[in-house]
Amino acid sequence: MLELLAKPNRAAAPVAVTAAQMDIKKLPPIAYKPIPLTDAAGKPIPPDAKVTVPTQTGNQTMTAKELFERLNKREKQLNAHGMSLRDAEKKIELGKVKVDIAKLTEQAKAMAAKHVPLSATQAKKEPKKRAELAAAHAAASKDDPKRLEALKGVLPATKRRGGPRLAYAVKEWNYQSGDPGKFSIYLNGKLELEGYQGLTVFKGQGTAGGSILNHRADVVKVTGQVSCPNTGATNAQVNLAVLGKSLFTYNESKNLSWSKQGDFSKTIDQSIVNATFMAGPIPIRVEVGVHAAAGFRYYVGLRPVAAEARIVPFVNAGIYGKAGVDVVVGGAGVGAQLQLIQDELELGGNARLDPPTSASAKPSFYVHFYGKNSLTALKGRLWVWARIGPNISVFGHKLYKEYEFTIFQYNGITIGSGYIFNEEKRIPI
Repeated sequence: MLELLAKPNRAAAPVAVTAAQMDIKKLPPIAYKPIPLTDAAGKPIPPDAKVTVPTQTGNQTMTAKELFERLNKREKQLNAHGMSLRDAEKKIELGKVKVDIAKLTEQAKAMAAKHVPLSATQAKKEPKKRAELAAAHAAASKDDPKRLEALKGVLPATKRRGGPRLAYAVKEWNYQSGDPGKFSIYLNGKLELEGYQGLTVFKGQGTAGGSILNHRADVVKVTGQVSCPNTGATNAQVNLAVLGKSLFTYNESKNLSWSKQGDFSKTIDQSIVNATFMAGPIPIRVEVGVHAAAGFRYYVGLRPVAAEARIVPFVNAGIYGKAGVDVVVGGAGVGAQLQLIQDELELGGNARLDPPTSASAKPSFYVHFYGKNSLTALKGRLWVWARIGPNISVFGHKLYKEYEFTIFQYNGITIGSGYIFNEEKRIPI
């Protein structure tokens, strides 16, 4: 059974960014001096002269008197912060949200250290790709009658499935880098391989996500389970969720040895948070969201008392934003060149009950499980800009100022492909 599911987009969560979280450019105040109602040559402008200027909501026609009153209201606010619409410098960096770069770099190094080359793993065994797994599954299925015959004294009665658990292997991981109160990313998951008297089970899950201004988002989450008894139906289940939406569900049972592989991907935009803050004299409203292209590749192989799976979730998620500014004459926007997370995680393993290889040996469960990951995250810059005053010549004046405020900036976490685990063992029963 195959289901494609989607849930409605959820609303962004509101948050206020406090002064303590920001590093604002501070200048000594200057004396307020109103901008006179004159043109650039000093000639008086009739108060009722009409002028059309760009505003946050589009072009607006007003009188010269009304325009200069609005400009002077902002000029007075700017003067209190040591700035002026008359300044020759037209673009000013207001400040940034505080980020502990040293700590972020330390966390990134610690995460990278947990990704090791194949030669440093316990198994030192390169996992098979899907085509190789399918070929090996077909070959092993032909030998299964012989294997099951040799296990007759071990397997439970025909109508009984499972029995006591005789073997168990588990691997969990949970990595995080960044400050969840600002921007952070995380990777977590779990693999379990279980061996019973007449059943093998593979369970796996992996999640990659991030936090934006204290609001967490599971960008991609994949779960899977393969159950293979010695008799009756084998079962495989796989589910993919992107940004909290279940997009792919697969659940199938068959009475034969079988395998299946497939691919799925989806692109989703999800608004995460609405932030409001005062960047110096500028009141700014920002909506921040995630644009994610995510999916997975999978393979499941099912034989009597032999379960195998390979699940490869992948995600490329960037940040987008929309901004508004509480200024009648002016505008605002967002500069978004920030990659939240790009990750590909290979998860897989198998659990198989084997007969004894000699008269003195015992039956045993063979288990192999691995996780291999590559990651780029928190790379780039997210900023907002706000413009006060019309960015056109008005009566010969160019009375505008553009301000930028950095929400987040970092040179990124980059981890080449490496194993977070790769282990195999044989458990006698």
